[in-house]
Amino acid sequence: MAYQERKLSSGRVVYIRPLTWNEFWELGERRLESKPLVEGTAGGADALRAVRLLRELPLRLCVRDFDVFAGQCSVAEIVEMERAIDALSEVPVREGNSVPAAVPTATAEA
Repeated sequence: MAYQERKLSSGRVVYIRPLTWNEFWELGERRLESKPLVEGTAGGADALRAVRLLRELPLRLCVRDFDVFAGQCSVAEIVEMERAIDALSEVPVREGNSVPAAVPTATAEA
């Protein structure tokens, strides 16, 4: 997928691409796997780390060189990049949801 140049409100220029169909579903699976840890009362620092990893994963996947400049970003810049990824990914994900699955179902086999 091609990256698109995006100038953030701060003036920082970043290159962002949409999530692929597989990445979208892998992120969903990771969220579900992490849910018990994040919602557990004894999670503490581990729960916080899990939340951070889940939040950063789409940024690492979709923002070119994110790890290089992430430490210099403000929270507002992170939120703006997250929104850009969501906006770019909306159409491909919606299109993916409209295509029938290639996996045969019990009804299709009968």
